[in-house]
Amino acid sequence: MSSTTRRISNPTKVSGSRERDRLNVSVLDTRHHIVAVLMSWAEVVVDDLGVPAPDSSVTQLVRFLTHHLKWLTAQQPADDFADEVDGLRTDLLRVIDPEHGGHRALAAPCVVPDCTGVIIASPQHFAGVQQGSIGCSFGHSWELRDWLALRQLMNRQREDVA
Repeated sequence: MSSTTRRISNPTKVSGSRERDRLNVSVLDTRHHIVAVLMSWAEVVVDDLGVPAPDSSVTQLVRFLTHHLKWLTAQQPADDFADEVDGLRTDLLRVIDPEHGGHRALAAPCVVPDCTGVIIASPQHFAGVQQGSIGCSFGHSWELRDWLALRQLMNRQREDVA
């Protein structure tokens, strides 16, 4: 291409169907739940068999648990393991196809000190909370980009109560 030849480009902007600042909170919540459940069962295997723990990625956890599946299913809590894995499957199906089992929105106490409100992880849940944010029933709100930090605060509060 000579230096005088210009690259011809299409000046028309093509917009896709993706909307900015739209976060499917149920996807993040389901992924977090999947990792937590798989990690807890991997810890059972590690503690009882004395084997090295896997990485905390879903792929590595599934490989690890599959490798030790025969041992896991021979243990007393095998029914609990099966029920929890089936629950993960159900949660995943709800995320993939909300019509499958209804939409399970996360509800948790507000993280603001002395607030008795409830955070519903659905941006459109409360009137007055603008699109693209998460709010509590008493009016506190957070931007979607703050969801992960907010989620950690909610988990920490839950652990403190337990």
